[in-house]
Amino acid sequence: MGLRLSPPIEKTFTLEEIDKKYGGDTHTVITIRQASQMQHEKRQDLWATMKSRFLTGEPGMEITQRFSIPELMRVEVYLTMTDCNIEDEDGKMLFTFKQDNKGRQFIAMDAGRFAEAWGKLPPDVCLAIHDKVIEVNPDWEFGPGE
Repeated sequence: MGLRLSPPIEKTFTLEEIDKKYGGDTHTVITIRQASQMQHEKRQDLWATMKSRFLTGEPGMEITQRFSIPELMRVEVYLTMTDCNIEDEDGKMLFTFKQDNKGRQFIAMDAGRFAEAWGKLPPDVCLAIHDKVIEVNPDWEFGPGE
């Protein structure tokens, strides 16, 4: 018998350091899912476009590739976060989620709405969430030799 797929790993985390820093009467909790090939491909789209410009009348060419670590972090969270109880300034859930027909939860916001909500967070909260994404998806971590 060949490979049999199993459900992706999902982990729930309490952001204790964030709770200590920002206070609040409840714990900040997020759930992150292990990325599948589909999420890997969507992540790789960040590197898919490279522009080349050949200079006329001058020797050489110019190659430009756009890359942003904060954008990468946002995309990785968008692709893997399946639950989060962070509220906006009006007490409404900052991120929205829904369930598929198998009962698995996933983000119910398009990338633009997610980016807008993500942009409201303090940078250290974004980093704390992203750290958990890397914990569940260690092959996404940048490090020596990569």
